[in-house]
Amino acid sequence: MNLKNIRQRAILELSNSDIKSAIIDVDILLQYILDKNDVFIFSHPDFPLTNSQYQQFRRLIRKRKTGYPIAYLVGYKEFFGLDFIVNKNVLIPRPETELLVELVIKNLELRAKNLEKLPPSTLHPQIILDIGTGCGNIIISLAKSVIPNSEFLIRYIASDISEKALQIAKLNAKKHNLESINFYKSDLFSNKRLPKCYDLILANLPYVPNKSKKLKVKGKNDNEEIDFEPQNAIFAEDNGTSTIKDFLNQTKDKLNANGMILLETDPRNIQQIKKYALKFYNNVQIIKDLSGRERFLKVLHN
Repeated sequence: MNLKNIRQRAILELSNSDIKSAIIDVDILLQYILDKNDVFIFSHPDFPLTNSQYQQFRRLIRKRKTGYPIAYLVGYKEFFGLDFIVNKNVLIPRPETELLVELVIKNLELRAKNLEKLPPSTLHPQIILDIGTGCGNIIISLAKSVIPNSEFLIRYIASDISEKALQIAKLNAKKHNLESINFYKSDLFSNKRLPKCYDLILANLPYVPNKSKKLKVKGKNDNEEIDFEPQNAIFAEDNGTSTIKDFLNQTKDKLNANGMILLETDPRNIQQIKKYALKFYNNVQIIKDLSGRERFLKVLHN
């Protein structure tokens, strides 16, 4: 069978299995199997696959029909213009999280300008912690985007409760030629080797209400990508706020002067989390994502 026939059959199969991204998924898998780009796929409809390539493609299609994430099938996901290694031990980076990276970059640029006015003897490296780093997409995207200078040094730190997730994050740091990120296995701030205070703390912790597991609507394919991701990195008790509340409670003495926390959460519980954060901080703001949903919490330590 040639590319055209194989592609058409696979698209029909995925569509019939209620995979809404059938066309995109088939093209991604063909590019992965053949190690070719999309231009080749469309410009060579008569190109024949070897038997080995075809059998590998069919195995991937069968798994995708079950809802298994396309990112796990090919082993990578693009985020902030970079490719990140992913597998079943880490969450798949979401496009909405890119805004969190943009917010941090803007904040660092403002900090750099303000520090220019201060005498060098008063300066200290900006310490950034990415807690719940997963595959490392947030901290690595930052480190690749922000260029420090002699007056504005940055110390990058990332932590996760999962050793397997940290292994992936370290692979991604190596992939992107970053040796400056220090990784720690830690349940929030439990690791005593972590620094005591920070200038920026970024957190993408479990925030989806547990009840969401029970509200799924049965369909042709009851499986969703979220079902294949590490559940303890997604769901939390107390309407999805328990882990974040523990985090906020532990940050009370973790911020330097003018320090900031940026937290991604669920629009369904962000008001509840804001109310809790106001117990410890006077300046708590909600930031909407690009679709207009209340997605991020910004906490300032004045």
